[in-house]
Amino acid sequence: MALNPDEYPKTIAIEDLSLGEPLEFSRPGPVRPLATETLQDLAREYEQRFAALAPYRDSVWRILVRDFFQHYVDPSATVLDLGSGWGEFIRHIHAHRRVAMDFNPNMPSRVRSGVETLVQDCSQTWPVSDSSLDVVFHEQLP
Repeated sequence: MALNPDEYPKTIAIEDLSLGEPLEFSRPGPVRPLATETLQDLAREYEQRFAALAPYRDSVWRILVRDFFQHYVDPSATVLDLGSGWGEFIRHIHAHRRVAMDFNPNMPSRVRSGVETLVQDCSQTWPVSDSSLDVVFHEQLP
């Protein structure tokens, strides 16, 4: 069942117990596509944060995948790396089909050949059938 955020109220009042006054929280409006400038800003942010340590991060991920994660992924599996960043995990995992998804427009140039790339917001509909995925991997480390 898909959730439709438009079915929920735009403002929710919560009673603040210490003051007895209602606090209002508003949710943002509909999700809008990001402007090209925003995506380029994101690409610059990744470059600033990760470029200097890219070889080190890649070597760490090679070891993590080889010594830990690969034990949980069958080589015949289809793997989606959700929020793949620069693709450190998906580059090293052995799988029949590998898919990387990230908002960073430079991500496709960071993953190896043989990896399908999806440059998109993961909260939008994925052009990958749910039933076709065996493993969805997501990590959020700096």
